[in-house]
Amino acid sequence: GRHGSMSRVREAVVSTQSTGSLADVTALPQLNTLILSNNKLPRLEAAAGQLPRLHSLSLDNNQVGDWESIASLRNLPLLTTLRLRHIPLLTGPALDMRLLVVAMLPGITKLNGTPISANERLQADIHYLKFFGTEYHK
Repeated sequence: GRHGSMSRVREAVVSTQSTGSLADVTALPQLNTLILSNNKLPRLEAAAGQLPRLHSLSLDNNQVGDWESIASLRNLPLLTTLRLRHIPLLTGPALDMRLLVVAMLPGITKLNGTPISANERLQADIHYLKFFGTEYHK
């Protein structure tokens, strides 16, 4: 293909400073670790079919401010490890924010370096229902 050996890249640190799209890195189908920390991403759009092998994603220190961005990460089928610290969206009580992210992303097993237990996931689902109420499962 036109990207040649780039198609085999497995780990990338991307400094975009602007775009919220993952389109720039979708030419890396083997990518399993992506670090987007310390950018100014206002939102994130992970589309179905993008980054099919991505296991680990770091979004620390970005400007993400909407829950839709977090929900879009469900389109990354193998994502299990997520770092999501110091973003405007998650400025509420730390535990509450963690539970919401855990509930929104059923596939992840580790958030901000801490494993997610079965009990925490159960608490997260209950918290999510209280927080979003009738918005759940739309």
